[in-house]
Amino acid sequence: MRMVGVYGHWGVPIFFVLSGFVIPYSMHLSHYRIDLIGRFLLKRSIRIEIPYLALITIEVLLILISSLTPWKNGFNHRLDFLNILLHIGYLNGIIAKPWLIPIFWTLAIEFQFYLLIALLFSLVSQKKFLLRFLFIAGLVILSLIFQQQYFVFAYGLFFLSGIVCFQVFSGIIEPKEFVVLLTGILTAVYFQHGLFSFFVIGITVIIILFLKYDGKWSNFLGKISYSIYLIHIPFGGRLLMLTQLYIHDEWIKSLLILVYLATTIFTAWLFFLIIEEPSLRLSKRITY
Repeated sequence: MRMVGVYGHWGVPIFFVLSGFVIPYSMHLSHYRIDLIGRFLLKRSIRIEIPYLALITIEVLLILISSLTPWKNGFNHRLDFLNILLHIGYLNGIIAKPWLIPIFWTLAIEFQFYLLIALLFSLVSQKKFLLRFLFIAGLVILSLIFQQQYFVFAYGLFFLSGIVCFQVFSGIIEPKEFVVLLTGILTAVYFQHGLFSFFVIGITVIIILFLKYDGKWSNFLGKISYSIYLIHIPFGGRLLMLTQLYIHDEWIKSLLILVYLATTIFTAWLFFLIIEEPSLRLSKRITY
């Protein structure tokens, strides 16, 4: 059980690879054009921002409640008004202010990717090799130059792995070109992020392109995955903190983690029904 926690952070690069595939693919199916950038950003903002802002409100309330308990240390400094305000534009990382919830930095990177792909989608979906290559080469170079963890370029190779999956999946590039491009990208991943990242990204690409599975539970978890992602720290993380404070038997801790997992999924499902699903329906009303 402890091993799952140790390697759980590798879900972040996997998340970025999936975004690199899913976002361009949905834009391609919707016949996105640069003149639709306003609608695209509004659509994505409604889809992502409403649950995000709702969770910020919930987290502020939880912090205030926690401040009345014995384990209040380390909470109050995050309730600075400017600190909370910066969350609206995902600017905390750039301004070096603490996030209310640590995982919010990934949403900041994700939103930067939305801006990037909205501006350069014509190059991503380009049939002409030279223009496609300029985009890919440019993103690789920028990923090597800008190593600051609060910029999307530091994770550009992960997004790029998903983008080339989109290109071959949509017939924009041939399988031979895909193999060459992916080999180059994974080589860059190895030198920039290490061997483990090389294998994680490679396996993720294989799953995207070749794994075909349609199950009731996998579809359910996929549907509420964003809610799980948002909820698991403020809800499950607090339960784990209480366990670390008061429970010392390792077997009981392991059993409680399974209980917390189930209750976190249940809470995420409620969050999905009450907050995320309405925002999803609203975003679908914005079409191209």
